[in-house]
Amino acid sequence: MWFPGLIRTGLQSVSQAIDMDNGAPKAPASGCPLPRSTVHTRRYRTERTAPHAERHAGCPQFFILFVTMAIQVKHTAIRDVKLIEPRIVHDANGISFDSFDQEEFEEHVARGYRFVQERHTIYPHNVLCGLHYQIQRPQGKLVRVVNGEVVNVAVDLRRWSPSFGRHISARLSAANCHQLWIPPGFAHGFLVLSDVAEVLGKTTERGLAEHERTLQWDDPDIAIEWDLKTAPITSERDSVGTRFSMAEVY
Repeated sequence: MWFPGLIRTGLQSVSQAIDMDNGAPKAPASGCPLPRSTVHTRRYRTERTAPHAERHAGCPQFFILFVTMAIQVKHTAIRDVKLIEPRIVHDANGISFDSFDQEEFEEHVARGYRFVQERHTIYPHNVLCGLHYQIQRPQGKLVRVVNGEVVNVAVDLRRWSPSFGRHISARLSAANCHQLWIPPGFAHGFLVLSDVAEVLGKTTERGLAEHERTLQWDDPDIAIEWDLKTAPITSERDSVGTRFSMAEVY
């Protein structure tokens, strides 16, 4: 049940994080570019995405963009990449949640996409997969983990983007049930942190071997912090990825 007092409190929190004149998120006084807001209203929607800015130490990677009865969507430090947290129902039998809802996705995550393929991968600890992308017919990906835990990484390869060459990372696990939406124009990869991990990835385009490309996972120009304790296990393809400076981009 939603009480008026909580709604008023939520709206006050929102008004502190949003410029009500133009709908764009404001940076707090500390200079952190991406504010974190606690939202108590049933639904909250901004009409604009957050402006791009360099990440600062201590700044959150995510802030709340939408809250609905089914999902909570958080914007990330890179335009259009979104973290999705489902509403988990606990009862005497266990837990349940909607892992995907086309209407919710269209309204709150990204419009105009249809998923045509889903890949299920199972890898042991310390396997590093990626960074992969498809230069023709680029794929949007919705990624989640159904067993174990991974650190999931997306690198912006859109030449026109203000975050071109930057990356975002998020921990996805069977325990947190989070999903990461990565739109077309990104390279994607992940590192298995648990003993074994099962990763599901929906894509908006079918995989086409002739258009597949691999970005070097340890390229110093991208400088991804993989949280590695030892050298990762990689495939032959992933061990000879292309440097960012030489890669085909969008």
